Amino acid sequence: MEMTIDMRIIFVHGWGLAPDFWKEVIPFFPEYECPCINLGFLGNEQKNIPVSQNQNRDIYVTHSLGTLWAIRNCSENMYGLIAINGFTTFRRFASKEILTEMKSDLLKSPKAHMKDFWNKICIQDSQETLNIDMLANGLDWLAEWNEKAHLKTLNIPVLALAGRQDKILPLPQMQKEWSRYDMHVHNNGGHILPKTHASWCAQQIKDFLQ
Repeated sequence: MEMTIDMRIIFVHGWGLAPDFWKEVIPFFPEYECPCINLGFLGNEQKNIPVSQNQNRDIYVTHSLGTLWAIRNCSENMYGLIAINGFTTFRRFASKEILTEMKSDLLKSPKAHMKDFWNKICIQDSQETLNIDMLANGLDWLAEWNEKAHLKTLNIPVLALAGRQDKILPLPQMQKEWSRYDMHVHNNGGHILPKTHASWCAQQIKDFLQ
């Protein structure tokens, strides 16, 4: 793939997170425009999709649910995809019944539920306002969406990055999930590789761009 400086790198965060999830990775790419899509799970901002001035020249770097969301909503101008701790369907990792139970717990005790989730993925608790409706919508997306067939039709370069210590997405299932694509694994990484191993993620992205 030819690297051009007007190519954008668009970042999409996962469930229960916000655009600042990418603050350790973005500084590695000062020569690029690096917009972040806000899925609206935290705070009062609405979801925003940056408009591309260069059709089919955007590289999407996504995390977890953000991978599923980007394939479903942004494929028209997707020039390449890097899925970090990502998936095309979550049903390989959790049943619909489990996600229904998660949604019930979220609606009953949102703060406690989110605190448990953040602790599980080893990320600092957010002090932003929880958008309960959007968080519930996100769980519905996880339960219902399957973009595996859609991704196959795009004919774009794809790289998956996984962590061997990921408790949300166990490596054996991830290897099946991305069996058709190139996948690199960090042996010490968990579910939040862009936070814990930002330089490693950045180097994978740079190698992909070249």
